[in-house]
Amino acid sequence: AAMGPPGAGRPYLTGRYQRHYSLIFVTPFATESLSRIFTTIMQWFLGRFPGAVSGIGTNLVKATIELYDSMAAEMRPTPAKSHYTFNLRDISKVMNGIGLCQKPSLQSADDLMKCWAHEVNRVFK
Repeated sequence: AAMGPPGAGRPYLTGRYQRHYSLIFVTPFATESLSRIFTTIMQWFLGRFPGAVSGIGTNLVKATIELYDSMAAEMRPTPAKSHYTFNLRDISKVMNGIGLCQKPSLQSADDLMKCWAHEVNRVFK
């Protein structure tokens, strides 16, 4: 079974109950690792677009990671709003949404910024 840390309506597990399970802790990725992973993906995808569009891929990744970090820090889950749980899948959804764009729809850097703003609003709202 998988379980997050106690809080936001999740109960505390006693040691007597935990002894029946194997506990595995996974540390979150460092910001540099996330940046490298998603920058590589975006550079590969944006490589077929004009230079103005492909040039801002690194900045989009940095902005997405900064937004993700601030949302995860400020929007903590509570019993009333338990849907405030953010993970790597959210960054991936933004990048995948941008990846669905076709060449005719991304003619300029402004078009890419509009697409990014739409995806961030869709994922983090």
